[in-house]
Amino acid sequence: TGGSGSGKSTLMRMGNGLIPHFHPGEFHGTVRVGNADTRDLPVRDLAAKVGFVFQHQEAQLFNATVERELAFGPRNQGLARAAIAARVQWAAERTGVVHLLARSTQHLSGGEAARVAIACVLTMRPPILMLDEPSAALDPVAVASLWDLLRELNGDGTSVVIAEHRVEPAWEHPGTVAVMRDGRLVFGGQLTDALRVPLETRDLALPTVTRLFVAAGLPERPT
Repeated sequence: TGGSGSGKSTLMRMGNGLIPHFHPGEFHGTVRVGNADTRDLPVRDLAAKVGFVFQHQEAQLFNATVERELAFGPRNQGLARAAIAARVQWAAERTGVVHLLARSTQHLSGGEAARVAIACVLTMRPPILMLDEPSAALDPVAVASLWDLLRELNGDGTSVVIAEHRVEPAWEHPGTVAVMRDGRLVFGGQLTDALRVPLETRDLALPTVTRLFVAAGLPERPT
């Protein structure tokens, strides 16, 4: 998390190799996914390790129907037809989009597009799922549903990395957080520990009750 322009999206796109393989620029340092240097693997190979959901989910949906969209990834992995069908069904059930399989990808709501985009990534069975501001265009009900899905996936063993402004749902099941500013990490650690580092977390949206306790000068930091 962090303010606009802090470098969240840039960092995320390093995780799946879009930087430096697709976006040009100067690249310093090393990014590793598992034991692999992202500069040594093409994006198509990294896609099997890191599933990526863009901020504007509808922009990455381009097949005629949801079913064809879900089949696109495993088809390009060269899987057999039966295996593709099994993965499509599994991912659709996992994300709750079975009823959308025959629907045109051009006729999805924001929440539906977000779930379909995640389902498309899941069909490739990546161990890591990265999402760039997935709730940006969603209403509160869709945001809550999306976070519930991400918690379920995480509970089943998928590593979930989210770049997000709207971190309020994270406080219900706090994990680790990285706060960025001007392209640098200014805090990294447990989300609950971030409550006590006000300078480094001024870009972190604290729960309302926490802000009230801070304003009152009280030592407690309830969430």
